[in-house]
Amino acid sequence: LTEVLQARPQDHLTMIELFSPGRFAEKADQFGFVSRGAFDLSSGWDWTDPVQRKKAEVTVEMVAPDVLCMSPPCGPLSILQQMIPESKRVHPERHAQEVREAKSMVRWCARLAMRQVQQGRDFVFESSDRSGAWQDEVLAAVERRLGCSSVAVPACAVGLRDKSSRKLFSQRWRFLTSSPALRASLQRLHCSGDHDHQ
Repeated sequence: LTEVLQARPQDHLTMIELFSPGRFAEKADQFGFVSRGAFDLSSGWDWTDPVQRKKAEVTVEMVAPDVLCMSPPCGPLSILQQMIPESKRVHPERHAQEVREAKSMVRWCARLAMRQVQQGRDFVFESSDRSGAWQDEVLAAVERRLGCSSVAVPACAVGLRDKSSRKLFSQRWRFLTSSPALRASLQRLHCSGDHDHQ
């Protein structure tokens, strides 16, 4: 990331992760970053709790990270969930609530993304390529404001393999970022076409 983001002289770039157990934080030092926190359900942070959600917002506001990384869960908005007819669902009311919650998470991230841009900082929003998150009007408004499209990256382009078969995954993730340089770097990641997929 330091190769595609402009670092300040004699200073490290700072980052905060939302909906992530610290995947980037584990390797932050290797790339010249300093992690200022990771908020995720696995570490006890519950987005559905207004108090804990506000804590994350205040942390982002006070720390003012150079990069805000956001990866909200996409399960309820996944293509598989969208393919299930409502008449076939065992608990349709529960699913509807989960979808509303997932959309609220996406819109919350979109608002934080716009705040980052307005304050001259960057963000990265990541979700599955086929997630319904990309059809959300609030996230789409952020994309229009940036004047660019999101970038889809195949898992095989970064070497992700199935642990058993060792075959490369074909799943694609999509990224939206305010950094033109980072976007350009992501756009260079393609499937080489010389291998089988899991």
